[in-house]
Amino acid sequence: SVSEEGAPWCEAAVFEAGVPILGICYGMQLMTAALGGEVAPAPHREYGLANIRITPNAPLFPSVPEELRVWASHGDLVAAAPAGFAVTATSANAPVAAMAAPDRRMYAILFHPEVAHTDRGSDILRNFAYEICGCTGDWTMASFVKEATARISEQVGEGSVVCGLSGGVDSTVAAMLIHRAIGSRLSCVFVDNGVMGQ
Repeated sequence: SVSEEGAPWCEAAVFEAGVPILGICYGMQLMTAALGGEVAPAPHREYGLANIRITPNAPLFPSVPEELRVWASHGDLVAAAPAGFAVTATSANAPVAAMAAPDRRMYAILFHPEVAHTDRGSDILRNFAYEICGCTGDWTMASFVKEATARISEQVGEGSVVCGLSGGVDSTVAAMLIHRAIGSRLSCVFVDNGVMGQ
């Protein structure tokens, strides 16, 4: 509960950054409390499946049905959304099951789209990432290797690199990327961190 002593809060600057924000469950309660809305103890704690009703044309839900079965897990509810937020979904136990302030690029839901129990949860997250944030979904591991190798090559130029190599995954991957970029101009030095197998 955001009202408990010692409850985690984020810096106020997060809400002033101008980037898209999606508050999920506790994140919605935190967003509400931080921006002047009202969070209150729920008369009935919601834990498990719940049905929400989505308002027409809600920006976070363009590709999901008007009624949706979701997974809820909260003892508090949003009694009043902050000024400037529209209620975009309700449930029997939550008068504000989702809210949005598109002009401020802020969205929040009082349920968990990331779990398998929520119908169309992946669609909700995809809508946020692609439609609201503008992500393209064109990243691949192959493109990462190509881009990382090009950056390393540019940064090193005609120089050489000494790489401390412990034998773990991180340093081994780093060494492989550097080797792809500059070849024999890489010298690796084994660092015995004392946890290697005998």
